[in-house]
Amino acid sequence: MRALRLLITGLLVAAAGLALAGVAEAHSTGNTFVGLQADDAFDRAPAYRMATLHRIAESGAGTVRRTIDWSLVEPKKGHWSWKAYDAQIGAAAKAGLQVLPVLFNVPSWASTRPRTHAKRGTYPPRRMSQFAEFAARAAQRYGPDGTFWRRHPSIEARPIVTWQIWNEPNLPVYWQPRPRAASYVAMLRAAGEAIHTVSPTATIMTAGLPKSRLKGSIELTAYVQQLYAAGAATAFDTLAVNPYAATPEGVVGFLQQIRTIMDAAGDPDGHLYASEFGWSDVGPGSDFRVGAAGQATAIAGAIPQLWAARIALKLDGFVYYSWRDGPPYAGGHDFWGLHTGLLRLGGARKPAFAAFEKSAQRLSTSLLSR
Repeated sequence: MRALRLLITGLLVAAAGLALAGVAEAHSTGNTFVGLQADDAFDRAPAYRMATLHRIAESGAGTVRRTIDWSLVEPKKGHWSWKAYDAQIGAAAKAGLQVLPVLFNVPSWASTRPRTHAKRGTYPPRRMSQFAEFAARAAQRYGPDGTFWRRHPSIEARPIVTWQIWNEPNLPVYWQPRPRAASYVAMLRAAGEAIHTVSPTATIMTAGLPKSRLKGSIELTAYVQQLYAAGAATAFDTLAVNPYAATPEGVVGFLQQIRTIMDAAGDPDGHLYASEFGWSDVGPGSDFRVGAAGQATAIAGAIPQLWAARIALKLDGFVYYSWRDGPPYAGGHDFWGLHTGLLRLGGARKPAFAAFEKSAQRLSTSLLSR
């Protein structure tokens, strides 16, 4: 089954442009290889959401990455509500965009978070079977022949075919009290098996894994090796990493390093995905703060380089982070990652916007001309 899903994924990537005929009907010229993180679009009023998603599609992006938060869907055990995500996923489909969902977070009733002395961050569930039920219900609703699409025949169906499981579990803030690769593999396997009961050809993608020097983190290459040692190769189709780097060449080099590890682990058929990367123009100092002109130059360099490397890397796509700058964290704390947007917080376009649009549209145009 994994070989079949990988074949389907490979064909989809190789023939990304074939999907454009259907996308055009929804006023999109996007290539699903090109993605954006656009929380700003989803988190605001419906009219703004729809206008923004259409603008994202016009920019040349074909994919938007969006968290589906279990704690919002099932805040009380057995009480399910998909209303917010119905509106968001429906709006993306109307704009001709493919949603890449991140299944994430745990409601308090299902969490391993202790009642006292809990650490800041996200704790895994007590029972992986409960997370798996959430994953299966999401696939049953939004996957091929999902109940959402059947109940909304006026919306051109864009079923979710790839599911990303969790976010950055090699960092303690996302897997408290400490990261454990074997525990994450248990989640990955449970969720993947549950999704496949309702969507047999679905692609299961790992959480995006970053490099990090934060205390308590597991170094990326060690974590990937631990995943394979715990048997993850049979639990996923696509390994996702968050290849933040100072330059476009660094992003591609990051992916090449992971490709080498995958091959050495006996997984030459496993696919790769770059689920987050970006550069800031301003904000606190960082290797990834490159100024307004530098941000535009980096984006203009990264997109064609990733496309050119896709076959050698078995790279299914990427997500640029992000569409729009974010507000400071609670207490006014700033962070370079809040300034990676193509738009400023107030909505003004940065030079990065034109660089992204030109590069992404060039890919779509080249596909359409074949």
